[in-house]
Amino acid sequence: MYSLALVSALLVSAAAQGQSGSPLKAYANCLNDVVRSKLEQATDPAAFETALASACPAEAAAYRGALVRKEMEFGTSREEADKFAADEVSAYLVDMKKLYQSAHATNVKSPAAPATATPAATPAAQQTKGD
Repeated sequence: MYSLALVSALLVSAAAQGQSGSPLKAYANCLNDVVRSKLEQATDPAAFETALASACPAEAAAYRGALVRKEMEFGTSREEADKFAADEVSAYLVDMKKLYQSAHATNVKSPAAPATATPAATPAAQQTKGD
């Protein structure tokens, strides 16, 4: 079974590697919330991918804009900076899809798994004390 804390830590850690700044953190936190919510709902991976495609538009735009500005500060053309930013966001989303698929697969119970029986409660009248 997956651990939401572990998944959250992986998402934030993956987002922070080699990058810093509030646009990335905001984007990572938003996607983290989407992943956590969809895992709790046991959403099918295909449905998750559909939801992810339209998730966090403001945060994605801010992150993309920050990447473009940073690249242009290094002398990259606007066209190249836009492509770089789009590739970075796309790669990030691919990573989120892989992480979700892995976490979802670990949490899905096999349909063939036998149901576990819950022992019946012992009535209070049948319990003995101090025997």
